[in-house]
Amino acid sequence: MTSLAFSQKPSSDTIRCVPVSTLRHALMIKAQNDQCQEVVKNCRDSITILNKLVLTQDTLIDIKTQKIVLFEKNQSLYDETLKNKDAIVDSYKKMYQKQKTRTIFGYGVGVLGILLGLFVL
Repeated sequence: MTSLAFSQKPSSDTIRCVPVSTLRHALMIKAQNDQCQEVVKNCRDSITILNKLVLTQDTLIDIKTQKIVLFEKNQSLYDETLKNKDAIVDSYKKMYQKQKTRTIFGYGVGVLGILLGLFVL
């Protein structure tokens, strides 16, 4: 029996008869090329997805940084308010001590006045 490759006769200049092993080799290379192109396509898709993910994470980091700055500002305002309240408390303590001293002094003067009044009479 004769092989089909040998039994074919070229009908034009564009048709060529090639050995089966060469065709198999060409088909293997074509399959490998298709496989590589699919891998490259998948890699490009993965890179695109990862770039979007990085952009999203950058945005999230920016938002969190803004929140941190806001919290730090609020903390400083809170600390300033506490300092003002502490100053008010200290001023009340001083006023209380002065009033307490005046009260004790007043009682002392009153007792002294009563004693002098008793001795003078």
